[in-house]
Amino acid sequence: MRDRFELPAGSAAFVFGSAKDSECPADLDLLIAYDPLKCSPKLAPSAHRPFCHELQVMMGLPVDITLLTHDEARSSDFIADVGAIPLQAWMTQQVLSHGTRGFPSG
Repeated sequence: MRDRFELPAGSAAFVFGSAKDSECPADLDLLIAYDPLKCSPKLAPSAHRPFCHELQVMMGLPVDITLLTHDEARSSDFIADVGAIPLQAWMTQQVLSHGTRGFPSG
């Protein structure tokens, strides 16, 4: 069974909006780019829901999701247009800036 805090195969997560630029964001804007050959568009929202829920619990912020296929993200230039950064890089920045105080200890 897949870990709940793991993206489905072929997916990548990026942070944009106030969470990227603010010390005290109201929410976490998240782009998830996925491979429609590995996860059908019809099932994509439910396939990514456990990951988003775990991220929300861990970060203590509501997660607002933008879900695009990799091709849609590329053709719209969404990542560059909003200055999105990979989720892992953002999480590393959070730990370096704030330690683990923003992360639940449980």
